[in-house]
Amino acid sequence: MPLVGLRQRLVRLFDRTNRTTRWIAVSTLLVLAAVIAGCEGTGQPGLPPQPGNEEPPGFFPTTPVTEQGLAVENLYLITFIIAVIVFILVEGLLLLISFRFRRRKEDS
Repeated sequence: MPLVGLRQRLVRLFDRTNRTTRWIAVSTLLVLAAVIAGCEGTGQPGLPPQPGNEEPPGFFPTTPVTEQGLAVENLYLITFIIAVIVFILVEGLLLLISFRFRRRKEDS
């Protein structure tokens, strides 16, 4: 598919009043983004841990060694769970309000 005129085709696609077409287009874009994100990789074979070559810790810190480290890990876990709950609530309310109070055709 040539990219010439792609913008005009996309504008026409999203300007239509057909909700089914719009939902199919948005769903396709989301699935494509998920597939691309899932295919991401480092492309390097596993290397032995060396300074500057360690695996990133991810969401949680590394395994604690001391009792204080265990206390910090527990505090981090509680804070992380609270942050996830607040995030889900805020995003849910944003979506609810956006769909509930969106502009209608009869609104001016």
